[in-house]
Amino acid sequence: EGRSQRYGALRLGPVNTANRGIEVQEKSASFRYVKGKRMWVFARMALASPGGSTAHFGLASTSATMLAGLGNTQGTRGIPGVTDGIYFHKIPGETRWDFTVRQNNGETRRTQMPATALASDTYQELGFHVDLDGKIHVYVADAEQTTALVEATDANIPDDTDLRLSFGVGQGPQVLPALVRTLDLDWIVAIQEN
Repeated sequence: EGRSQRYGALRLGPVNTANRGIEVQEKSASFRYVKGKRMWVFARMALASPGGSTAHFGLASTSATMLAGLGNTQGTRGIPGVTDGIYFHKIPGETRWDFTVRQNNGETRRTQMPATALASDTYQELGFHVDLDGKIHVYVADAEQTTALVEATDANIPDDTDLRLSFGVGQGPQVLPALVRTLDLDWIVAIQEN
């Protein structure tokens, strides 16, 4: 499946400089996890050179810049720039997504989803759904990742902070100019009940 889409796609990149990236963040924080109010946050995106890129998608606190964690290298997980959030993150050297809920720097993480590696220039849907009971259901590659379910009782769910939509792509500290790092976003849906 090629990266051009019928109605176009938003491309972030290319990024070919160490510790640099491109990030888009919602101007105002319009989301807050509330048990009893359902939420859906999903996107369809493609990465060029997923093994050499860092990427993220999800909700983060208004004071956070998710790309502040670009200093991470292979084998180091997490985004130090985020104190509160519900998001997907992929570090250089890996070709699968991690999913994290984080409150006041405490976190619960589900790693290495899906079971098959991301393919370069191939669109994939990922996202999460908060149900009426407050559980967070995680979806990658059009399938629910049942082992990644986050229970409503998890102490690391950011339930006292307004969050904003954020997504981006970047490069870690290694300069690998032969790789093209872009993120193509076909569509994004972010909805929460009042």
